[in-house]
Amino acid sequence: MATSLMPEQECGLAANDAEVRPQLLALNADGIPDELKDNPRWAPFKAPWNAGRKKFDKIPMSPSRPQIGLSTSQPDQWASFDEALASYEANSNALSGVGYLMT
Repeated sequence: MATSLMPEQECGLAANDAEVRPQLLALNADGIPDELKDNPRWAPFKAPWNAGRKKFDKIPMSPSRPQIGLSTSQPDQWASFDEALASYEANSNALSGVGYLMT
């Protein structure tokens, strides 16, 4: 499972009970501890809104081919922080952030 270092706000309901989608916060790479950055357990992710669950789904993507998902159970698909960040920055229109992979 990818754990985002980009916190999300809780979603709620407006006065008329219409669904409100929270906004993802901008990535703050400087706020990530070096101890985490030093471990090659990173992947860019996309975060489509899941209206049924009322939250974002975080889907880890391949850093070298960001249109393809990656398996969190296959460490050979993971990347360094710098690789994941570079992929996110090059594909920020399709990706939502970078995440630390925990299994």
